[in-house]
Amino acid sequence: MAIIIMKTATQGIEVSSAVTVNVSGGGGIKLLQVISGMDGDYDIYADDVEGIEAIREYCFYNASNISSFDLTNGNTSVSMIGDRAFYGSSVKNVVIPSPTLQEIGMGAFQNSELQTATIGGAGSNYTIKSGAFRGCNNLTICTLSGDISSIATYAFYKTSGASFTLELPEVSSVPTLSSANAFSDATLAAIKVPASLVSQFKTATNWSTYASKIVAI
Repeated sequence: MAIIIMKTATQGIEVSSAVTVNVSGGGGIKLLQVISGMDGDYDIYADDVEGIEAIREYCFYNASNISSFDLTNGNTSVSMIGDRAFYGSSVKNVVIPSPTLQEIGMGAFQNSELQTATIGGAGSNYTIKSGAFRGCNNLTICTLSGDISSIATYAFYKTSGASFTLELPEVSSVPTLSSANAFSDATLAAIKVPASLVSQFKTATNWSTYASKIVAI
């Protein structure tokens, strides 16, 4: 049976030596390992997790002391990263490979301390909702693999604290960009796309605003 990572009874968690993340159906938290790092932060891995299906809304809302969330070694098929799942959290590095991803929710990583993100995978086709990465002022690189159907308004709005690169290495066509304000007030270094699509990106609706930033990956 697939596991759905749920929010706690009180929205968000405080990661400490006692982990308070819940999974559907109750039971223990041994499915997720929380390992204390040398710096006192906590890294979340999924070495023992199989069948994670979704990271639901508010799951890690305002969670502190989370350094990374890495599902690389888990047998995961995450279909959604829910609305505000990591909103305001201290998570810095996120790796969520999934061939079945359908949605990165509204404000999923908004106002978090996110620095790097690698999300999606070959075979996935997903939407990026409004404000998904809004206010991620430490973001330096965001790699979104697989196909993307649309990117909503304010998706990367005010990611202004660092120069960041958006990589879309596997898109087969130009995603719909709902508004040019998706990247407003963002310190955008580059948008890297497949070489065969560079010219199409540069002339596509709303993408054309950032034509000078669009380069081959």
